[in-house]
Amino acid sequence: MSVDVFRFGLTDGKRYSSVYRPWTVGGGKSDFYLAMRNISNDHKISFHETGDCHTSLMLAETHGSRWQMPKPFAPGLTSVFKILIPESQLTIFPPSDSVTKRVEWMSTPGKDRLAEISLMVSEQDSVLTSWPGAESNSELLKSIPLPHNKTLWLIRVDRDESDGDREMMQVVRSQAWPERGMSGEPMPPLERQRGFAFGFTEIGERVLLELNIME
Repeated sequence: MSVDVFRFGLTDGKRYSSVYRPWTVGGGKSDFYLAMRNISNDHKISFHETGDCHTSLMLAETHGSRWQMPKPFAPGLTSVFKILIPESQLTIFPPSDSVTKRVEWMSTPGKDRLAEISLMVSEQDSVLTSWPGAESNSELLKSIPLPHNKTLWLIRVDRDESDGDREMMQVVRSQAWPERGMSGEPMPPLERQRGFAFGFTEIGERVLLELNIME
């Protein structure tokens, strides 16, 4: 199976989200990966067919947190990761030109709303006539075939920001130290803008919330 890469982000033409890049590498395993462009490095999340998941920095390959994929929420269907991109958290700094040219830029969700992008894996015994949640107000961004008759689905739903979303943004931003790096030297403006907060849902899927930490 060949390498399959999909780069995407949100923009209204003036403000931008981070760039997200899910991909597979083949080799007979149903492993897949997700990278997020932030600061001067790519943060990578690895999802292994064993159920093991972990974060790392791509340049350093330093592992961060580890967890297990949640159990299927329906026969043969698992929601493994969720990306939340609020309209209010887009920044005026675009990614580098070399990255931008290869990105599929999508519209923003609208004022006081966020884009919720789910990564789901279906297996052969799942009962699907199209993509998961197609009967609801969702959009299929990409389907990526995996070995062993599995499929990785990227599905977008736009919704209103909840009180919980706004509370998390306030808490994380209040704890951020964006003005200076670890060395104590001032950080360049581009590196001060984007941040990520992680959490879990009640079914055990990992959630990433994108933040403009200098808002």
